[in-house]
Amino acid sequence: MNTITYTTDATMKELAKKLFGYSGKTFKVVAKSSYTLNNYWDGGSKEEAVLVSRTGEIYYPNAEVNNPFKVVAHQSFDIPENHFVVTYSIVQGKDRGITFYVRPEELPNDLNPAQDELTVQAKIVLFCFRSYKSSYGNLKDYRRYEATQIIKSSEYDTAKQELLDKGLISSKNSLTTQGKNAAAPLDIWQLTQQYQQ
Repeated sequence: MNTITYTTDATMKELAKKLFGYSGKTFKVVAKSSYTLNNYWDGGSKEEAVLVSRTGEIYYPNAEVNNPFKVVAHQSFDIPENHFVVTYSIVQGKDRGITFYVRPEELPNDLNPAQDELTVQAKIVLFCFRSYKSSYGNLKDYRRYEATQIIKSSEYDTAKQELLDKGLISSKNSLTTQGKNAAAPLDIWQLTQQYQQ
């Protein structure tokens, strides 16, 4: 399950208002193919869920899901194609906002991680952009320093240009939305092993 970084748009806000009367600012998108119901109060926590089709139909759960003693209240299901689940969460009495659970293959292109198309060197550099500040202590380019502990300096330059060309980092040396999503699942240990093979 990957939480996706994005810019909230008007449609998401309108849908949250329509479904739950929600007018807050906390939104997230999670790439997931299935969902487990949790529509009942338990220890001050609850997650109201609604299934929505991409053509606008809204499917509210049966009232029995509000009763934790019913089997259906704990049911898991695969999210159907061309549908997504929208939830409003309260955790221990605190508003945790709206979550959109979307099938990974149905994420918009600008939210879908593009890391499979990257070289190992580019993934290492992307990981460093996600994990380290641009400067630290006396090091002006701390990301380069960390990356070149694994790859060569010339490979760093080529990899960084690859990330710029693919729109994963900006000319201001920061991750773009798509870059954040591509970087999220990266594991530096696995990448180092791949590079050294």
